[in-house]
Amino acid sequence: MRIAIDARMILHSGIGTYTRNLITNIPDIDKSNTYILLGKNEELSKYAQKPNVSITEFHSPIYSISEQAIEPLKLWNIEFLHCPHYNIPVIYEGEMIVTVHDLIHLIFPQFLKHKAAYFYAKSLFKLIAIRAKKIIAVSENTKADIVNYLGIKEDKVVVIYNGVSEIFKKDASREECEKLRDKLNLHARYILNVSNMKKHKNIETLIEAYSKLRIRGIEQKLLLVGGKKERIRELQVYAEQFNVSEDVICIQNIDFEDLPDLYQICDVFVFPSLYEGFGLPLVEAMASRVPVVTSNVSSIPEVVGNAGITIEPSDADSLAEAIEKVISDSNMRENMIKMGIKQIEKFNWENTTRKTLDVYKREFV
Repeated sequence: MRIAIDARMILHSGIGTYTRNLITNIPDIDKSNTYILLGKNEELSKYAQKPNVSITEFHSPIYSISEQAIEPLKLWNIEFLHCPHYNIPVIYEGEMIVTVHDLIHLIFPQFLKHKAAYFYAKSLFKLIAIRAKKIIAVSENTKADIVNYLGIKEDKVVVIYNGVSEIFKKDASREECEKLRDKLNLHARYILNVSNMKKHKNIETLIEAYSKLRIRGIEQKLLLVGGKKERIRELQVYAEQFNVSEDVICIQNIDFEDLPDLYQICDVFVFPSLYEGFGLPLVEAMASRVPVVTSNVSSIPEVVGNAGITIEPSDADSLAEAIEKVISDSNMRENMIKMGIKQIEKFNWENTTRKTLDVYKREFV
């Protein structure tokens, strides 16, 4: 069977991580089917070195007119399509599976730049409800959102958790950590956040909480990793309002290979997001042996279990108190790290891939 996977978001965070791990593992586990990766050859060539994998060039940007009107014409000989995001091709008439990571565009439309984006998302989600043979949700919370917001029967939605890369499970040596510190000029103690820094990541509340901790005399700086330049500038201006701009360090891009060491040079990982479909940085931090302070909303309690401290994300005072507890109590830190290592046993990319293949086989093969 010829199975196509839309891999155009391969370089993105979140969905990109999901797609990279899926297309890396699938050809090794399932050798009976042929896989066609949709995207740019220069981005996908290293994933197509196996005899059962090929590439069909798809150059249309996501959310564009051409991804709906032009590129789907290349799918005429595809038996079924796996879309790892909700932007399904409307004119494609074959069978499809869709992975839904979250419904943030429907639940928090105020964070979208244009109203048109909301109506685009709403229209496609309605179509997914009708056209998708099966929907994969990355958490039970996302499944509940899909059922509630789209009116889909529960048995049409299967939950398959994301995984965590083995690279985060290594115990970095002192030499490796010092090398990273020198490379990035990070020679202090840090409170860490890794995210795309979009509005729903709630970084403003984190900065406010951090300002309270500075008044109390903590020495750690706040390290923010990810985000676009304009968003970083916006957050730096916000930090100036609380007189902590010199202690808020922003790094726009970091090599994936450096992320595990980055987590490990920090004292605590803080993730006060207002909404997550899963929250990959949470499992990366726990795998990297870093205690986690995060939100008590959406899928986050499901992902961190009892390994992290969860708080109301809009409460800067509670957030500051939780961070201070973790920093000041070494016994609590060690206990949280042990529970985090136990919690991440639930999340494995090979398991994710095998369960996804089970869906393929049940529905199409």
